[in-house]
Amino acid sequence: MVASPNSEASADSGVVPSSPLAILLDYAARARGQADATPQQADGGIAGMLVRLGAQRGFVPDGTVSEVIDLPRLTSVPGTVSWYLGLGSLRGRVLPVCDLGGYLFGQCSAVHAVRRVLVHGSETEAVGFAVDDVLGVHTVAGAAELANCEAVPHQGQDVPVLRLADIVTQPRFLRVSLDSA
Repeated sequence: MVASPNSEASADSGVVPSSPLAILLDYAARARGQADATPQQADGGIAGMLVRLGAQRGFVPDGTVSEVIDLPRLTSVPGTVSWYLGLGSLRGRVLPVCDLGGYLFGQCSAVHAVRRVLVHGSETEAVGFAVDDVLGVHTVAGAAELANCEAVPHQGQDVPVLRLADIVTQPRFLRVSLDSA
């Protein structure tokens, strides 16, 4: 059934929106409904992304990453630590980008085509964390107290939990200048 130009579209009514604006409003309403879902699963599991940092893997809990993007073109900043990759642009905003593996393990990954950036933070205070790859979204069963977990099990191995909100507040992370490092 097609809605008339004067009727309002609703996801519940089964009416097909008649204008591009109505379609976008319908998508936004449905997305808001899905955003209320919590990462805590009914069976006590926690959902998150499994990422690759060189030979290492890490688990990033849901809700800490606003989006995943391809590595943007970066402008390097002279006089900064090796894991500070530079400044990129994200829809007209300046996005500082750091090599997460370089920060955590002291050895930056080689730049190659599979690099992804996890964008963390609000639109005005976002930080990008470069990872080698996002291996997918996984649910870790039995991780009821993720806030206290250092690692989660995945395919017979313990994978460290990467708390991006904690990383961005660490003094070492905030000092990217070689003079202050």
